[in-house]
Amino acid sequence: RLYEDAVRKYLLFHDYSMEIICAVDNADDILTAVRKEHGKGIYFLDIDLGTGKEGIELGKEIRELDPDGYIIFISSHSELSLTILEYQITATDF
Repeated sequence: RLYEDAVRKYLLFHDYSMEIICAVDNADDILTAVRKEHGKGIYFLDIDLGTGKEGIELGKEIRELDPDGYIIFISSHSELSLTILEYQITATDF
């Protein structure tokens, strides 16, 4: 919940009228939320999710559901940044 707290504080500090819709550790829950919300979202994903589905694969699925959304990868694996380009996810930042 470290990232969730950081994003929440940032939104409060800058007085943005945004809210966190989904903050979960499960990739399937994120995809369910994307299908439900039907709006352009901002997604913070770790490349290494520690589950069967990796963050890059999840990003690709999110891109299919939300083509105009913003995907930002958070990771200590900087060597994987080119892999994101190979998957053509169109990440906003890494």
